[in-house]
Amino acid sequence: MTSERVIVPGSWRLGGDRWPWPSATATSAGLTVGASLALAPTSGGPLSVRSPNGTLGGLSLPPTLAVDAGVVWLLDGPSAELRRFDPLAGRFVTVPGWGGASSGAQRFGRRTALAATCGLLALADPDRGRVVVARTAPLLVRAVLEPGDARPVAVAGHAGVFHVLDDRGRLWTTTPSLDRLERRPDPGRIPDGAWRRVVADSTGRPWRVDDLEGSVLSAADGGWEVLREADALRPLVPAPAFAVDHAGRFRVPAPYRFAGSDADADGWFDTSGEACTVPPDEYAGDAPYGAAGWWTGKPFDSGVLGCRWHRITVTGTHPPGCATTVETYTSDERRDPADVPPDAWSPAHWIGAAGDATAGVDHAVLSPRGRHLVLRIGLHGDGWASPSLDRVLVEPEGKGLERFLPAVFRSDDADADFLRRFLAMFGTDLDRVEQSLRSLPARFSPAAVPEEWLDVLAGELGVPLERGWRPDQRRAMLVAAPRWHRRRGTPAALTALLRTHLEASTGRSLPDLPVLVEGFRERESALVGRTTVPMAAGERTWSDDVVGRPVLGRRHAEHIRLVSVGDRLTDRFRVHAHRFSVVVPRPLLTDRDEQERFERLVSAEKPAHVAHDLVLVEPRAVVGEQGLVGIDTFVGDWPVARLASGGCGGSSLGLGLRLGRRGLVVPPAAGRSGRVGVDAVVV
Repeated sequence: MTSERVIVPGSWRLGGDRWPWPSATATSAGLTVGASLALAPTSGGPLSVRSPNGTLGGLSLPPTLAVDAGVVWLLDGPSAELRRFDPLAGRFVTVPGWGGASSGAQRFGRRTALAATCGLLALADPDRGRVVVARTAPLLVRAVLEPGDARPVAVAGHAGVFHVLDDRGRLWTTTPSLDRLERRPDPGRIPDGAWRRVVADSTGRPWRVDDLEGSVLSAADGGWEVLREADALRPLVPAPAFAVDHAGRFRVPAPYRFAGSDADADGWFDTSGEACTVPPDEYAGDAPYGAAGWWTGKPFDSGVLGCRWHRITVTGTHPPGCATTVETYTSDERRDPADVPPDAWSPAHWIGAAGDATAGVDHAVLSPRGRHLVLRIGLHGDGWASPSLDRVLVEPEGKGLERFLPAVFRSDDADADFLRRFLAMFGTDLDRVEQSLRSLPARFSPAAVPEEWLDVLAGELGVPLERGWRPDQRRAMLVAAPRWHRRRGTPAALTALLRTHLEASTGRSLPDLPVLVEGFRERESALVGRTTVPMAAGERTWSDDVVGRPVLGRRHAEHIRLVSVGDRLTDRFRVHAHRFSVVVPRPLLTDRDEQERFERLVSAEKPAHVAHDLVLVEPRAVVGEQGLVGIDTFVGDWPVARLASGGCGGSSLGLGLRLGRRGLVVPPAAGRSGRVGVDAVVV
């Protein structure tokens, strides 16, 4: 079940991750169109590529700041010094031997750019035309690289690899051994632009950045991919953890500072790494968003002349001070949105004017009948926040509740139109009820039940589920449990349910695990013949070591327990009866939480009077601990030994007897050459 209401067939869905927005570009402006509609960032504002703080609209850190593995590095441009943040002292300290006053590879200029990844620090120095790569623990020079006959101007790191941009707009990449820079192939001539920054997205793909025109460039299959706005690249690039204001001041987050350090309570530092405070009445810079934007879609064709359009459903979020307007235009003739007269648009629906959140709110189409519908959406804000329109559903003419009324109520077109809109308010609620009834069988199917009903279905079926499990893991348990309900409480049913639990937790197929060993199979007893052997009354075939019971006049093992209850004759049954062990390899239950979840499932599914033990075994076999050879393990078939040659009759030896030869440790097989009393001894 994907919706709680009935949707008119032939409807159009816009937005989200699946449906694009069919934009009429000539009448759309001031918006960013992606998975959702939002106000476009202001040119040169804090969210544009040309942001004054050097973060490329929040896509990266400033070129003089680098972070890796909890270590913060800063290049003080005016003094050409390399500084490192001391989390204990809560301030930046100068790294000795590195900077403009040093020599060799440790010397760099004021225009150097920093990048860090996987314990490596790269310094791209355009003044000396080289890239210095150093290991950070300790800080030692690892390599000095040069990008051909050009000078490096920017560097970005990702997963142990550095991408270097030279002053000709070309990209270079470090090799895994850090012995050289390799030129990245381009699909053609590099487009004209001031390519002076480079950014690596979450997949490691480098993007050239033109911080003058505000465009982003990357090589694609067979051509170039150009993005004109930072918002288009923002979903692909992980956001930096550092907040940088319009003046370039940055705040070191609390995870990078020890509690009780000498740093300022807010953790703000200027571009030189000195602690500072941000006055509350200071000018905050330009507004990040525009005040208004419009989106106009291409005409929707219902295929019906004089179509009476049903409704429009809008889903989005509206921060305080933001609102959305929805207008429509209908006509039997297809018309370009740019040719629609201004007074022909319907009255606007205002959404989120009071600062609320909109989630699937229906709005009637106020335009008259018409085959084609044009939708116009306006976003309005105060410049500091933007509404977000995530999804829009446009439904053509549907069957309304007025069809159940007598024809006299539908004789006049104007009255019928009002009646249809009035009854549509009740029809929405009735649609939800009808859809719930139609989808009711799906709520009892483990594979089709919605995620919010998984726990309800598990309670009805008596299947224990863990709160921390993913929906696919819960569904796997629900699918497996009903197959074993008739045999619930038996070893086979419990084994199957525990196997499903392990497979859902690990994502692996485990056809032979876990293993259930019932207590009576662990009794160390001998099989005396094929028939019952007469024994004296009270004589036992097991020792007192089963429970460690002390007995006067008998020698015991090193460890005994003071057992004052029960009877010696029933010790064996009290220890082994109504008990079983669950044998699971330890790598399948690595931590304590997983073991507790597994134990809870065993306790919930086993019979109430039966005790259990969880045995976690290592990936090896230890005779006497994880395997008892001769007690519960048999190699091959159990042979029947006879005191005769093959094919002849004779007396058979009991299953508890062994044939042994004098002077040999390994007993011979009973066969044609085995003669009791001559070369074989009955022991």
